[in-house]
Amino acid sequence: MNTTEQFIKTYHIQTLRGTDDFKKEFSVHDWSAPVIQNPDQLNEYIHRIGLIGAAIQEVTTVSPPCLLPPVNHDSLTVEFDNVLVIITDRGAFEISYSESSSVCISKNRIPKRLYYKNENSSMDNLQLLFSYLKGDSITDISIKSQSFDEADFEFTGSFGIYLEENLPAYIKEFRLLLKSKRQLAFTSYFDWGVLSLLDEDGEFETLKSLDDVNHHCNCSKTCNSVEDVMESRNT
Repeated sequence: MNTTEQFIKTYHIQTLRGTDDFKKEFSVHDWSAPVIQNPDQLNEYIHRIGLIGAAIQEVTTVSPPCLLPPVNHDSLTVEFDNVLVIITDRGAFEISYSESSSVCISKNRIPKRLYYKNENSSMDNLQLLFSYLKGDSITDISIKSQSFDEADFEFTGSFGIYLEENLPAYIKEFRLLLKSKRQLAFTSYFDWGVLSLLDEDGEFETLKSLDDVNHHCNCSKTCNSVEDVMESRNT
């Protein structure tokens, strides 16, 4: 029994019920990833599969990402409905957080032929965000929790999953802490995922120019939390 199977059995974790028998295109219904909704279990699982301590070599997505226009064109924050792949010296970690309090993570389950590679100008902010991550290392994880009622308000069940009842807490946001002191933040907005690059103070990284080669000379701050981005979409 591998690490993931043992974790699923120990905590009776629901999965996406697939067998990783992917055909020509990626389908979430073919994916076997566990669906983690409890903050403590997410923290344990992230450590179990070896993501903490991994050195990032490349970052991509599975299939063409469906992107929403950024709230702030200078902000390294993207809203999309897709699986993120963090390729490291310890393997490829596939992550999806586009359903309320339901984080799907697997390791080396999705074949490389399904990775998306395209120099599409509409992906500039996403590609730029990815470029900041290459060469960095993941040192820890922090998780923000919420109540069942808060999680249930945005829960859609779009993956054919359900929101577990009576958990001690539910996932609102999680951040991968990097050796560079930056933070890669994941949150959800109904059935969309939100990915943001934050500085060491937890504020959004922004750029004055996409052509900045030093990646730090032109940074400024515009928001204090991922929730600010969500609120600005509604005003």
